[in-house]
Amino acid sequence: MKNNPTAIIIGDLHLYDNVPEARIDNYLETRSKKIQWICDLQSKYFNPPILQSGDIFENWRCSHNLLSWCIENLPRDIITIPGNHDLPSLSIENYYRSPLRTIFSSKKISMPAVHALDEEGIIQYKRKTIQCSNMNIIGFPWGSTPKNIKTKAEKGKVNVAIAHCMVYKKEEEWPGMVAEKAKMLLRKLKNYDLIVTGHNHKAFTEELNGRILVNPGSIFRAHADQFEHRPRVYLYYSETNTIEKIYIPIKPAEEVLSKAHIEKKENKEKRKSSFVRKLNSLYEVSISYKENLKKHFESNPTGARIEEKVWEMGEKIK
Repeated sequence: MKNNPTAIIIGDLHLYDNVPEARIDNYLETRSKKIQWICDLQSKYFNPPILQSGDIFENWRCSHNLLSWCIENLPRDIITIPGNHDLPSLSIENYYRSPLRTIFSSKKISMPAVHALDEEGIIQYKRKTIQCSNMNIIGFPWGSTPKNIKTKAEKGKVNVAIAHCMVYKKEEEWPGMVAEKAKMLLRKLKNYDLIVTGHNHKAFTEELNGRILVNPGSIFRAHADQFEHRPRVYLYYSETNTIEKIYIPIKPAEEVLSKAHIEKKENKEKRKSSFVRKLNSLYEVSISYKENLKKHFESNPTGARIEEKVWEMGEKIK
């Protein structure tokens, strides 16, 4: 029989004020049920801390209502880091304007990094290690580069890094992509027994020499390209440095997701393109505006007085 997990690992939340375009169910109700499921799972295992990979919010300009909901409903003891969606202008220097600061002040979350103002009001970024259970947890918010940071070797302690950066497992490259393969990151960050990454909404794990990288993926299916995504969490056992995957109960994608908004946009673009092609066929850009006006009036009968006024105005702006 396994011991209770040391921690529960969850991915990007991207909590919306409104309903995402792709959702066709009662999204806000679904959101509440899913967060409650995570709370119940935490209670089941006697409240281990939750390691969250960043991007709690979809937009840093969230409402007071959403902030209050987070303080009242998010699980206890969340250890997180700022993701790009959490930060104004995608900058850690703007942390003090972010919604994370509010829920941090409420003691709902903790962060293994300190963002403090000095006497001149300049933000100082200081690395801080959180000691939690038998874990030394170090955070790398959006915009910072994950590095090996030495910690005092202690028997029975594991080193954990939480980083909000683009990491992938398979060949998912695209032009201009700034990312790193999971196995390469494990090779670089040798000081950590467990690495939790966020930003990539696809869920996967990677192992190297008994060390683990977990990219838990997004908790909610907010986009039409997530029909195949199965939201999950991971239980982490520090004694053996192992994980256990648990899928979150969800409805079939067809009942909660739609591509209608994408098709609507595509049809709109097609109509625009058709309109432009029609204009190009009616008027020749290379000939004078007089010829264009003449062709217009020939194709669109207009009152004599109006036509006369148009020609007069054309002469004035010639």
